Amino acid sequence: MAYTDNISRLSRLTAIHLKLQSNLYVTVEQLSEQFNISKRTVYRDLHALEQANVPIVAVEGKGYTLMDGYKIPPVMFTETEANALIFAQKIMAKTKDESLINEFNNAIDKVKAVLRSEEKSKADFLANRTFIGKNWQNEKTSNFLSVVQRALTNFNVLKIAYKKESDLEPILREIEPFAIYHSSSEDWIIVAWCRLRNEFRNFRIDRIKTIVNLPEKFVPHQMTMEEYGEIQRKKYLEGNSLHYKNIKTTKMITVKVTYTVKPDFVQKNQENINLFMTDFKKMDTNEFRYGSYVCGDGKTFVHLSHYKNENIQKKMLQVPSFLSFQKQRDESGLEDLPEIEVMEVVASSHDIFKF
Repeated sequence: MAYTDNISRLSRLTAIHLKLQSNLYVTVEQLSEQFNISKRTVYRDLHALEQANVPIVAVEGKGYTLMDGYKIPPVMFTETEANALIFAQKIMAKTKDESLINEFNNAIDKVKAVLRSEEKSKADFLANRTFIGKNWQNEKTSNFLSVVQRALTNFNVLKIAYKKESDLEPILREIEPFAIYHSSSEDWIIVAWCRLRNEFRNFRIDRIKTIVNLPEKFVPHQMTMEEYGEIQRKKYLEGNSLHYKNIKTTKMITVKVTYTVKPDFVQKNQENINLFMTDFKKMDTNEFRYGSYVCGDGKTFVHLSHYKNENIQKKMLQVPSFLSFQKQRDESGLEDLPEIEVMEVVASSHDIFKF
């Protein structure tokens, strides 16, 4: 038998041993399915563990278990601590990233392995009586969170093919992971420095089509989460004022804002847009141009605006109906937070402010 085959079988025997420790009873069928081996191989593996003095007991009609008290736990958990871990496992099972669920379940198996039979029975009973009221379809939309976690803690550059719903094709980017958060729409988001855009961006993991953990290391960003949060708060609530601070008041400003609302908020968002547009039309339209568009997915909105100068822009953003639109949009639970781009006109077929 080759060396790699020995290692593979040793890993499987260790995993079977752990499985027996983590559960009251384990059937041959369960082991065969989990490890993708024949029942005959399962019996051989169980026999090998018995030869290594692991006290395996066969219980008719239930499966295999370990003799109670076989192993003195190296770590002891109180009943309430074990219950908290069971709740965590249930909550984790409702997340949408397959890799995170698998890794957490492996960790929980190791925790349950040190519980005694009575504690395992209570843990299993609690698990069967606990329901988490979200993601009822048990939807799994990504499988890359574990890769992202490793890159973040080891400061590796990630190469991703990223496709927003409004994109026709995925766009290749190299990013430097900075943080991970779970959005109100139950999606996993990477906060990363985007080398393509040369700024921090948010990336939904379910929109990553391919991901490669590059060997290249990046220099850790010298910024705390609190500092990053404060920057984003100002950018988000104040209309990205950080971009405007160096723009002279006499220079025309062009701004593009892209965001995605939940399907059940689309109609309300359109109504709110029409309300502030009505007020905008009552103002001096020779000083600004403002247009709002919806993309092919029906829920991603793009606002494109031109202002003669910064003072005009600030005046427009203080219109009460516009502030109400922003507040309701932001409190609705966005699928994608507003992405704000400040652009400079290179050329136009007409004078924007002389129609």
